[in-house]
Amino acid sequence: MAYIEFRGICKSYDGVNQVLKSIDLDVEKGELVTLLGPSGCGKSTLLRSLAGLEDISSGQIILDGEDITNTPVQKRGIGMVFQQYSLFQNMNVEDNIAFGLKIAKMDKNEIDKKVKAAIEMVDLYGKEKSYPSQLSGGQQQRVAIARAIVMEPKVLLLDEPLSAIDAKLRRELQEKIKRVQKELKITTIFVTHDQDEAMIMSDKIHLMNQGVIEQSGKPVQLYTHPVSKFAAEFIGHYNILTPVDLTAFFPEKRYPGNYYAIRPETFMLSKEPIEDPAYLTFDAKVVDFISRGNVLRYTLQCKDVVFTSEVLFRSFALFEPGATVHVGIEEHNLLRLND
Repeated sequence: MAYIEFRGICKSYDGVNQVLKSIDLDVEKGELVTLLGPSGCGKSTLLRSLAGLEDISSGQIILDGEDITNTPVQKRGIGMVFQQYSLFQNMNVEDNIAFGLKIAKMDKNEIDKKVKAAIEMVDLYGKEKSYPSQLSGGQQQRVAIARAIVMEPKVLLLDEPLSAIDAKLRRELQEKIKRVQKELKITTIFVTHDQDEAMIMSDKIHLMNQGVIEQSGKPVQLYTHPVSKFAAEFIGHYNILTPVDLTAFFPEKRYPGNYYAIRPETFMLSKEPIEDPAYLTFDAKVVDFISRGNVLRYTLQCKDVVFTSEVLFRSFALFEPGATVHVGIEEHNLLRLND
């Protein structure tokens, strides 16, 4: 039995707009699980239904063996952090974090001990007396996280908590959240539309699409073995090709099915013909390239098929637009998709 069980979860608005379509999903104790998907796919609705902030139309939610489908919000033992920090502007860091403990009428010495530990855990030492207006966005979000974990919830829910923070701070907070989660061994569900963030953060990813779970698995599994066209397009910047497209590369071969996915980094590019028999080979023309830090992304064309290839940036091996390159790929990197 899983620690959290969603069974046949359906959610409709006005009996017409079905946001969740019979979701079945398990979360094991201590896992950091990510609900990943585009806006409107139902990921935040599913999260809020677990918190009790959203009523479900049908189905059952079980937490640690107990049916909490109709349990009031305050009795579920769940902490939640939103994209908006929702801090009390008239309270300093200590008081914001201690607020829930005071409402629970905990002993003052115990409150002080727990607040101090939470502040150290999210690296806010020295900011105890600061007010939200005196903190950066990243620091405010750390206060919100500390306020949630200090209550020692059964489950921590994070609803796109980093989407309003700049890239550098976002990376730092990703690391801090993951470290805190592992230290506390707290079961955590994280919602994001950012595939890179999901890959970095997660023990397991559930990719959602139009109210259903499209694919579930460990990050590496989703990246290397997408099951559908949607999954391949959403994770990994795959080239999505039809069997007809593939005949432009390999006219002597025939491929069944509707779609194939090829990761950009699996192409080998060479100025010289590729002699290795492990590779299927063809020639292509360089259309353009862009630099993404230490990676070069080439746009290439073979007959009428345009595709992308990514290689590590080596200044001595640049291919200029208009040049013809020899391309190789191992056949096992042509991934047939279910649809």
